[in-house]
Amino acid sequence: MIPITERISNILPKLRPSERSVAELILHNPPKAAASTISELANAAFTSKTTVMRFAQRIGLSGYSQMRYLLALEAGKRSGHDWELTDKGADALSIDARQLAKLQLENIRDTFNMLDTKSLERAIRILAKAKRVQIYAPADSAVVGFFLSQVLSDAGVICVVYNDYESGLAAASSLMDSDVAIGMTGTDDVDNLVSSIRCAKNAGAKAIAFTTSYNSPLANVVDEVLVSAPASDADLFGGSAFLGQIALINCVRSGMNLLTASSQA
Repeated sequence: MIPITERISNILPKLRPSERSVAELILHNPPKAAASTISELANAAFTSKTTVMRFAQRIGLSGYSQMRYLLALEAGKRSGHDWELTDKGADALSIDARQLAKLQLENIRDTFNMLDTKSLERAIRILAKAKRVQIYAPADSAVVGFFLSQVLSDAGVICVVYNDYESGLAAASSLMDSDVAIGMTGTDDVDNLVSSIRCAKNAGAKAIAFTTSYNSPLANVVDEVLVSAPASDADLFGGSAFLGQIALINCVRSGMNLLTASSQA
């Protein structure tokens, strides 16, 4: 694998000014960058946390957590302030548990650092007006899809989850302009999801995506995009990717509750 600082140096001439500021700051002192939170790095580069996150994705990484991890490895250490791990007096199982907790917490933190609150508010209002909702959640995304389904059902919205492509695509054509289609994924494998969403849009439905990139094919065909941080390469099983989506779903739950309370006031 190409060292992270070499990768940044290679792409430097192609970067926008705001991204270049981030890159130059990292290259000037990689260990310091590795020890910085996303807020600290953004402030030092006089830019936004969203720019830092998108810069990490621009150089082919999943997000800020992975960039920070690789910078620390390259510097010969793993640094993270209060996220730092220790193995003193601990067995292998407890060390793994702390590492997993670290990855999950970082995923949630990165998700909220890149959250578009305006898009979240618009998505909540769309869902609050929906008569029916279809959720297309293939493979492991079904777990999160069923959680969202329960949240919407509790709010009084008729909701169905489709875990396989054929059923979802067939159902999408039955939607109307009062309905909402939701595509959920924690990976970049979204071709089938895009087909279902396009079918739902052609039928008149609104569409929302829960995905891990603002630039994914799925994000380009929906009305609103709710982006969560992808799993770090250090997460061998990828489970941390869904923690950010669950956090976003809890935001949807809170927002719909607030809308209900205000309408009854």
